[in-house]
Formats: sequence, structure tokens, C-alpha cells
Amino acid sequence: MRVPSSPVATSLAAIFLALAAPELPSYSAALRTGSTDFHLAAPAHAAGMSIARVESLMRRIPVVALVNEEDQPFFTGTDGRASVAYFFMDPTDALLELRVTKQKFANARLKVVSLTDVYFPLVANDQADVGGELRLRAPRRQIVYANRALQYNSPQGSMVPVNLEESKGQIPVFYSEKVSFQFGSETRFPFFLRKEDLDRAFVKLVEMGEVSAPTGTGGKKGEPASGIPIGLTRVATLDGLVKQMRSGEVDLTKALLVGSGDAVELSKQLLADGSAVGSLP
Repeated sequence: MRVPSSPVATSLAAIFLALAAPELPSYSAALRTGSTDFHLAAPAHAAGMSIARVESLMRRIPVVALVNEEDQPFFTGTDGRASVAYFFMDPTDALLELRVTKQKFANARLKVVSLTDVYFPLVANDQADVGGELRLRAPRRQIVYANRALQYNSPQGSMVPVNLEESKGQIPVFYSEKVSFQFGSETRFPFFLRKEDLDRAFVKLVEMGEVSAPTGTGGKKGEPASGIPIGLTRVATLDGLVKQMRSGEVDLTKALLVGSGDAVELSKQLLADGSAVGSLP
């Protein structure tokens, strides 16, 4: 998405940039979800990104946990014999879980932290001894969007599973070869945690004349685009994306991780009115 002087286009880009960390990270080649490959343009092996660099991309993304007065997590889920505690990507899901948990544990409360605070130290750390498994949990709505795109774009006859599950800690990220930001001489490649934000970016590209209006699955020719066609929607998982960043197998140094503006605002509200403890950058 080349950003012209149009106030509307500039404001859209500003919103996405505000939801990302100031140090914006380069991608191409293949992103993997499980054993499924999603091919983009031009493979380019690069030096792996440091943990600190990857964390800088997560800094402004809030997650919400259920904890007791000593900040110990409540393990509200199970996976086989393992107990599971979640960091919710959507504060609304955490609020619903809190209502149920408080029926048995009156001291349950919400804690808001940055994704940076928990991803490498706890979620991706198999050695963390906390009495169970700690996982991220995506909103059900985003899992549904992701599975639709995965199933639609799966090669005919493929035996590879294409279903993500929120209880497994699988966080979908949405992107498309058609959507990028051009700032001066630099190109940024956004990976969205919400499908709706990818839709907004694509629609803006169509309005600006950067991309042809979708036909067929996207609606009749001449009609305004309502979102990105499912055939242009690509899906990876957050953990797969991070592994590619760390390995350098795919150049992702210009990637931009775009969180949910609604999640940020609700998290701030919960902190401001005392409904949650914690802090955000």
C-alpha cells in the first residue's frame, strides 16, 4: 500500500503503525502453518532476528490473563492430562472467563500485560515450571476466518490438516501479497491479528487504484469491495511466523505485526477503571 498525501489513506496507515512497535521490522518466500507452505514472492535467506528484535514487534499487543492475588495463573483449561492457563488476545474473552472463574474463586482477577512480557519467557519456553501449560488464546471469530481461508486455498486432494483450534494456542495471522505499505524507499509487510484489518487495508488499496476491484468471489464488477477475496487471503500462525523470523530462513526484517485496536482500547479501559491490574507500554 503506497501511502499518498490523501488524509484518509494516511490516517489508515497511521492507525496500523500505531498498533505496531516503533521499530518496524522483511519477508518473502514461504511461511508455514504446520506442514503447509504458503508461497510469497522472492525467497531471500537472511540473518535470523534476535529475540529482542522480535519482541519489539509484539510490544504494543496486549494479552489478558486470569490470576490470583499473588499473580499466579488460573488453569481453566485442560489438554489430555495437562492443565492449561491462557493469555487471551481479546479482553472480552478474558472477561467472560473471569465471570465463570469467580463462581469458584472469588479472588480471581484480570491482569493486562504486553505480549512481549509473556511470549518468550512463558509461552514459548518449554522449561517454564508453572504447574501447567501457558498458551495464547485467539478469539473464536479469527479462528473461523482463518480456517475458511485455509480450507479454500488448500490444494485439492491435500491430506494436510487445515484447521486451527483456539484451545491449542494457535494464533492466526492474516496477510496477502497484495497488501504492503510503502514509506519513502522502504516497504513494510503487515501481518494482521484480525482479518477485519486486512480487509480494511485491501479495500483502501482498491479505493486508491493500487489493486483492481475484486470480481467473482469478491462481488460484481463495479461494486465497492467489502473486503479481500478469500483467494487472496493468506494465513500463518504466530508461532510459525516467529520461528521464521528467528531462523532467518525467510527474510522478515521488514514485517509489521498489527494488533487489534479494539483490544488495546478495552485493555486500557480495564486498567483505568480498576477492573484489571498490570500495565501496557
